[in-house]
Amino acid sequence: NRVGKRADLHSFPPVTGLLTIGDDVSIEAEVDLQGHWIDGDRFMIGTIDIENGVRVGTRTVISPDTRIGEGAEILPGSHVSGSVERNKLWGGSPLRILGEAGQNWPVEDAHTDRSVHHLGRITNHILHAAGLFWITLLPLLALGPGVGVTFTQVQGIERYPALFPVLATWIPLIILLTISTWLTLVVVTVRLMSLFIKPGYFPAQSATGWALWLTQALLERTLTSSYFMYASWVTPIFMRLMGAQVGKATEISTVVTIPHLTTIGDSSFIADHALLSAPRYRAGWVHVGTTVVGEGSFVGNSGIVGPDRDLPPESLVAVLSSTPYQPSRGTSWLGRRPVEIPRKRIESDSSATFAPLRRLKLARAVVESFRLLPAMIAAWLDLAIVFIGTIIYMHWFYLGYPGQGLAILILVSGPLVLVAGIIASLIPVLVKWLVVGVFRAGERTLFSTFVWRSELADNFVEPLAVPSLVRMSLGSPMFNMWARLMGTRIGRDVWCESWWLPEFDLITIEDRCTVNRGTVLQTHLFHDRVMSIEPVLLRQGSTLGPNSFLLPGASIGERSTIGPCSLVLRQDAIPSDSVWAGNPVQRVTEPAPQAKKVRVS
Repeated sequence: NRVGKRADLHSFPPVTGLLTIGDDVSIEAEVDLQGHWIDGDRFMIGTIDIENGVRVGTRTVISPDTRIGEGAEILPGSHVSGSVERNKLWGGSPLRILGEAGQNWPVEDAHTDRSVHHLGRITNHILHAAGLFWITLLPLLALGPGVGVTFTQVQGIERYPALFPVLATWIPLIILLTISTWLTLVVVTVRLMSLFIKPGYFPAQSATGWALWLTQALLERTLTSSYFMYASWVTPIFMRLMGAQVGKATEISTVVTIPHLTTIGDSSFIADHALLSAPRYRAGWVHVGTTVVGEGSFVGNSGIVGPDRDLPPESLVAVLSSTPYQPSRGTSWLGRRPVEIPRKRIESDSSATFAPLRRLKLARAVVESFRLLPAMIAAWLDLAIVFIGTIIYMHWFYLGYPGQGLAILILVSGPLVLVAGIIASLIPVLVKWLVVGVFRAGERTLFSTFVWRSELADNFVEPLAVPSLVRMSLGSPMFNMWARLMGTRIGRDVWCESWWLPEFDLITIEDRCTVNRGTVLQTHLFHDRVMSIEPVLLRQGSTLGPNSFLLPGASIGERSTIGPCSLVLRQDAIPSDSVWAGNPVQRVTEPAPQAKKVRVS
């Protein structure tokens, strides 16, 4: 890969080495720069050339063989392919011109204008190094109280076999202390960083830019390390502690946001991976703005409410959609670019949705408390690995062969970790069948044991199966075997590169199908706090492109392709032997593939 001067890179570059980034380019977080995907039996790979002064908005997907002209600006959530004209504002999926680039940005040069106060190069490097050091140090500090308690229990024990049972007994308390300390340190750090983050325009190389980077990096780690806490009754409390203004009776899932810039009104619902108040970057500048989600509003999965965008009360932003500028109260929006859609209210018993009874709240809290178990199980598995390895080494050490003991330990460490990974991946399978059983189509209210048990089962998958074997086995037969054990119907020769298969039993992926990275086979939707569940189907030889969604009740016909960054709507039936793309999808004519020489690294 080639990266120009003063490039602001917030997303990972591709492993292909086929990315070229010019000077003063800004690439925001979660941009897909991989430059490859699989369409049926074809592996599509090509170059990505981003010329000087380009801005690429967050969660944009850039396809292979794409060139973005100098000074162009791409709005968040777009799909970019082919040749993009210079100095224009582009957005949507499919991409279209929306005007001139650089609107609503300072006219001063952030790097050379003397009236712009920014950090020096060395100071900037020192601050980022200090930030990385602090992020690395936090987990160690979080272990402090647990280690202190453990030390009081094991001091005086001289033999290893007697040490490990004591450690195993105290693991639940150690985990609780570690989690509490970690979250406290996160809250304190985010609160301190908020002192440097105010709405407005600032040089990216400034105290504000550094504080934004540190806050986002820390919260990204919290999403994985404290996954159990999201989409629970604890989430609104945690958001308030970090500075967000959160109303009563709110439901918040794995939201990505700058907390103190975010206001969420009473009875609102923020679904998985929603993005609120994310900063914008361009040509050395960063724009910081607030986001307000009004009372009773809904932001769907992967929905975006940008900085200085407010969502009025009783409004809705659908799955994989963006908020328009100044929408009216009570309106609903779909797609990128968003279009207004009608909304049908679902009638339900309010005592199980918006105004739950106290006993239901208590029951939910009890069920969700079991989400802490996976962290304890992971600790017990780690302890078992250390215990077995220690026993092997000490056996040979006492025989007078420490070198041979170390060699044997090295040889068995791989199989030992693999066995632990297999156990960690099979425990969620057992929990799913014991706690949930078979997922069936239908409707369930938010305050029902089914929803809580479903979320509990998912909280065993993310902390145990995903980091152990699932993530590294994506696209392999091993992942397909695991998904089948969870209840998914997967045929032969299937390439599945996503573990986001929410209700496994309702997903059918037939022979020779391709499911690319970042995709979601969404078998449920929440409307008015009622969970509607329907099956999805990929017929033989069909393809779902990168970062695309398939909504409940939808199906893709044989040998059909859904392009990258697309949204297949609820109960859509895509016909066979066709190509579709866009958000929402529309039929497209695909040119015949041509051979092309590309630069290789």
